[in-house]
Amino acid sequence: MIGLIVFAGVAYGLVAIGRAGPYLAWLVVRHGRQTRALEALVRANPADATAHRDLAQLWLVRRRPGRALRHVAAAQARDPDDLELAYLAAQARLARGEHAIAAEALQAIAARDPRFRYGEPILRAADALAALGRWTEAEAALRQFA
Repeated sequence: MIGLIVFAGVAYGLVAIGRAGPYLAWLVVRHGRQTRALEALVRANPADATAHRDLAQLWLVRRRPGRALRHVAAAQARDPDDLELAYLAAQARLARGEHAIAAEALQAIAARDPRFRYGEPILRAADALAALGRWTEAEAALRQFA
């Protein structure tokens, strides 16, 4: 009962923030439920790569790349050649500030399948390269994306 009261208070506070308040409250509720359900699923079956992948995506949305990376690693142990998992790992590394590792991984994904996610890996690689100050490589990556 206390948890419900605390949740209602937090939701009310988010609504009071302004125009983005209702959307933020909806995101907190939605992602919280999904996260709890998937974590229960992972506890029941630690070898479920799909649940780990979905949890990694949720943690990336919630800006928790360290947690996302742990779930990606668990899923990659089961399926190491999955392109989606490699992309999620690279995104988590980019969010953690590990730009060199992320740029290398994203370029490898783009080289393996240039049409994967409509070329988004090469665009994210350009972001990582720009963060590293490697401007000519970033520009080449953007040309490749275009």
